[in-house]
Amino acid sequence: MLVDNKKDRDRLFLGLAITFFLRLGLMSVPYAFWIDIGSFRGWALGLAGLGLPNFYGSMWTDYPPGYMYVLWLTGKFYTLFDPLLQHTNQVLLMFLIKLIPAIADIGSALVIWLILQPLVTSSKARTAALLYAFNPVIIFISAVWGQVDSVISFLMLAIIWLLQQDKFAIAGILGAVSVIVKPQGLFLLPIFLLSQWYKRNLWQWFRAIALSIVMIWLIVLPFVWTQVNFLDFKAFLSTMILPFKFLYNQFISGASTYPYATVNAFNIWSGVNWKPDSTELFGLSYRWIGLGLLSIVLTWIGVFLRRHPDGIFLATAVVLLSVFLFPTRMHERYIFYAIAFLAISSALQPALRSIYVGITATSAINIGYAFIRYNHDKLFNSIPSGWLQGLILLTAITNLILFLALISHTVNYAVPTIDSSAQLSVSN
Repeated sequence: MLVDNKKDRDRLFLGLAITFFLRLGLMSVPYAFWIDIGSFRGWALGLAGLGLPNFYGSMWTDYPPGYMYVLWLTGKFYTLFDPLLQHTNQVLLMFLIKLIPAIADIGSALVIWLILQPLVTSSKARTAALLYAFNPVIIFISAVWGQVDSVISFLMLAIIWLLQQDKFAIAGILGAVSVIVKPQGLFLLPIFLLSQWYKRNLWQWFRAIALSIVMIWLIVLPFVWTQVNFLDFKAFLSTMILPFKFLYNQFISGASTYPYATVNAFNIWSGVNWKPDSTELFGLSYRWIGLGLLSIVLTWIGVFLRRHPDGIFLATAVVLLSVFLFPTRMHERYIFYAIAFLAISSALQPALRSIYVGITATSAINIGYAFIRYNHDKLFNSIPSGWLQGLILLTAITNLILFLALISHTVNYAVPTIDSSAQLSVSN
């Protein structure tokens, strides 16, 4: 068994190496989603030139401070090769911007493997991890598009793995970090609360919350450093809340950037794409209708997790998919986060494989639509609008059907059988 496990690990690392080099090849091509890569390029160079304390006052950004550290280091590293910033539109800076998301993809695959190791055979864990790493949607978002959703996906997976290891406080701290890397980290909050509220005592919650608050304060502090008076003790105490004020204002500003029913997401609001979510239907705004539907799903998932704590991976997939489908202000890429947990769930319950494949397919269509719309507007405008509307409607309906199929597995839940050879391989 030990020899077999070593072979599986070797095959896993070989596969991950191949998919990483595949990403490096794609990243070397001067091609990306130009709107996003332009923002990241500007922020990286702005951070390198202005420094952390002066950045937010000098440049627009709808991102909180967490990922700005990555872009700051990226900009600093880039200036070693181009100190006069004469070649910022060429491939090197774009390559560096895409590098961390590509590494996060590989990290996510490794965490999927770690999560599955005690639950299925080593070969099944390896297969699930590699299928995720070679998933064309995952590769496209990081290595071609140039977005950072894979970083959030990695953090979400790491949080669930830490909970699996009973490292509650560390999982809480990492959850706080994920939110200030990108607000979509909040998508995992319902699962964190619903899966842990009855397992932890008040002291554990207090400790996790206190440490998370300290971590947030420390991460945000350098961005408001110049506003803190360290010499006057009374003034220092009054300015200690500055990081939280700053973060709150940044979240409010970011949330108000896209006040629409949907931003190219093929969900239940796809028929009113880019329409204000304050629009009313049956006397309620789109926003409150979406939140109401999400609340119904979360209520059920709370019941499900209380009955079946081992169903956390399936529950996470359901919640992340419902967050994409029902609330307003969703972007086309936000379906991305569910894919990793569908990979885990389908390894545990083979009946879910068709849903995993289906969501990958609808994700590819949705992401491809947005990519062509903004990167190749002439091509997009040459497609008959009736065809596009039909594609959007069909994909949105398919997403809803796949969601209903997925949540039906929580109603008729089949407890996954832990493979005895998997338990043996862990002990070895």
